[in-house]
Amino acid sequence: MPTGIDTDKGGNKPRGSAAIRASMILLLLSSTGILTSQAFGMGDAPGTCPNRYDSVIAQMSISNGTKIFNPLGHPGITFGQPGITFRAETHSGYSLSMTLHTANQSSNGNKDTGTTWYSENTFGFGNGHCVNDVGPNYDSTQNFSFTWNYVSSGPPHSQSVLWYTFGGNDVSYAVEWYEQEAGPPPSTTSHLTVNSKDISGNPIYGYYTVLFQNGGAIDTGFTPATFSTTSGQTYTVQVQDYGSYFFDHWSDNGSTNRDRSFTAASSQLTFTAVYRNERSPPPPPPPQSGTAAFNIKTVDSNGNEIYGYYTTLWQGTNLVKEGFSPVSFTVKAGSGQSYAVTVADYSNYYFDHWSDGNKSRFLSFVPESGQTISLTAVYRTS
Repeated sequence: MPTGIDTDKGGNKPRGSAAIRASMILLLLSSTGILTSQAFGMGDAPGTCPNRYDSVIAQMSISNGTKIFNPLGHPGITFGQPGITFRAETHSGYSLSMTLHTANQSSNGNKDTGTTWYSENTFGFGNGHCVNDVGPNYDSTQNFSFTWNYVSSGPPHSQSVLWYTFGGNDVSYAVEWYEQEAGPPPSTTSHLTVNSKDISGNPIYGYYTVLFQNGGAIDTGFTPATFSTTSGQTYTVQVQDYGSYFFDHWSDNGSTNRDRSFTAASSQLTFTAVYRNERSPPPPPPPQSGTAAFNIKTVDSNGNEIYGYYTTLWQGTNLVKEGFSPVSFTVKAGSGQSYAVTVADYSNYYFDHWSDGNKSRFLSFVPESGQTISLTAVYRTS
């Protein structure tokens, strides 16, 4: 830590090298046509700081967002000549931290609470500052942030900056300002989840859902359906009816339009389609002679009917019919033909057993002519 600068007792003129430095500063300002009163005209003059302590810039660090610089480690050869040069973007700018270390007594020869002083020209002109509430051998840290619009105007260009204290030292650097060309914001993948429930608020499942963009379908699924989207882009999602359940409205905004347009956000969106049950579906007609019917429905563990579970009918290794529960299949019968029925899991619902207690997912039958076989698959959620 640098030591304080001694001053003449009761006086305000620094001694030794500090006096030489102060004289050089004033001489340079005078030689460039800037008198002392003018140099400090845009801020505080040193003499206006009560019970002033002379100080040195003991620490200074600069960050342009990608690198940290230490201008004290690269002092200018002559007063006001930049010791370092760095680049700064006009909008993000740079930050600066500076610590002033005060002398062991004030310019009035006491150790009472007082001020210290520094000057800078970050705005293109000298600007003096009194720093309050300091004492002897005191470290006062000042933090700053600068952007191009804050320090200047017009097209960005190089800028030389000088900081110095009274009776202390100076630090200088050069900033090469540049403007980053604006580009499109980076795309972010987000997600849309579409749920479905009945008018009483009970969840229902398996309703066909389509995601559109620019008029074309880009993805499909069955509720609860989750789609990948790109934040900031516009999409339309559509849900469809099934059986006796018809789309009624969206739960969050009450819209009765099944085609819902939205702009994808950076976080996940969730929409819930509400369905009404207008009527119970009529029972399928009895099978004609030489045929048989399979009627399959799905329920949860509480006996509530659930919908849209993929159901298939097989003959040997051949898939002969498929559909989504509740579903009916009509097949040829009466000549000893064998069929097998199976149901698939979906989302967090898993097949558990058939209503007669059989836990085999595949059920085989040799139906008779005119026979109707009604089956209920029971699902669990874990």
